[in-house]
Amino acid sequence: MKEQLREKQQNPREKTCHYCSLVDNERLLFQWCTGESIAQLAREYALPYHILYRLIRND
Repeated sequence: MKEQLREKQQNPREKTCHYCSLVDNERLLFQWCTGESIAQLAREYALPYHILYRLIRND
């Protein structure tokens, strides 16, 4: 994971965050659209609320 962060820092033009590779965005959006709360999803994906919210809002 540290190597991925270094690669992202060396290539600042790449707009995706390193959390995007940890989450299946289509599945996340489906779960959110079908009524699961951010809190439930944060527990499932073991990510902070603000990161999940950002992933959902950017799609």
